[in-house]
Amino acid sequence: MKARRIMALVLSIFVVGATSAVAGTQWGSYGNYAKVKVVVNGEEKTSRNWEVPPIFMDGSTMLPAKLVIDTFGMLMHWDQAKQTLELSKPDVSVTMWKELTQSKSGEYVFKSPFGKVTKGESADFAVFVQVENMKAAWSNVEIALYSPSGDKVDNAFVNSEIQKGMEEAFWLPVDMKNVTFSESGNYTVRVSFKTPDSDKYTVVAQKKIVSNSVAQK
Repeated sequence: MKARRIMALVLSIFVVGATSAVAGTQWGSYGNYAKVKVVVNGEEKTSRNWEVPPIFMDGSTMLPAKLVIDTFGMLMHWDQAKQTLELSKPDVSVTMWKELTQSKSGEYVFKSPFGKVTKGESADFAVFVQVENMKAAWSNVEIALYSPSGDKVDNAFVNSEIQKGMEEAFWLPVDMKNVTFSESGNYTVRVSFKTPDSDKYTVVAQKKIVSNSVAQK
């Protein structure tokens, strides 16, 4: 419920801000409608990522579904028969640890949070993903580490086929071994799901690892 309130608040801010911004069509036009510039958490969302740009129509701001999906980590299902777009926002928590083990009773044991490294360092660490409120149908999950330059770190890539019927809440523990942080900046662990409607993954959560050029104290 909290996620839905946040979504409504953010989108309403776009509407208010767009009213005056498009009066002079300063961002160009699409058909007979003025384009709208969208900024989320200080980052401009460029219209080249969508077939149709954000526009101002009849007093309302119209946002492409893909913008909303990509920005807020939502999973999509298009029901052709009902002409209905179904969006689902799972609650996903990502934590990282220097060591993650499992006891004989099945309980997970976490030791030492992980989130900072020195450039050039190689490290073993564990990613623990907790998923709740998963309402959408999905076929695959990807947990991968990306460098500051946007490249996927190959030896930190996990792709797991999940059996159908998995419950709405589940855990995904992942070990990442001998990862070399060759760049300075923010590395990102991204959790992505693939739905039956798409051959691409949708990022639903991410966590940063800071790589500094000087040793951490």
